[in-house]
Amino acid sequence: MSGQSGHGDGWGDDGVPPEDYYAVLNVGREASPEELKASFRRLCVLYHPDKHQRPELKEAALAIFPRVQKAYAGVCARGGRR
Repeated sequence: MSGQSGHGDGWGDDGVPPEDYYAVLNVGREASPEELKASFRRLCVLYHPDKHQRPELKEAALAIFPRVQKAYAGVCARGGRR
């Protein structure tokens, strides 16, 4: 897909633009570092693949969990806010 390669064009490798990392974490841009961490932890518990036994839920979790991790890492790399 053009524009979503993750090679300096503003898009992450997973096709999520960096400015949407806050949306992935379900927080506003004004969220404090504590709010970011709390949301990240809640989403990790919710979407961790080991928490799901049904194949369709596990598959969905395997798709979502890395996005949550990448979003948190991306926001933290920017100092928690933009």
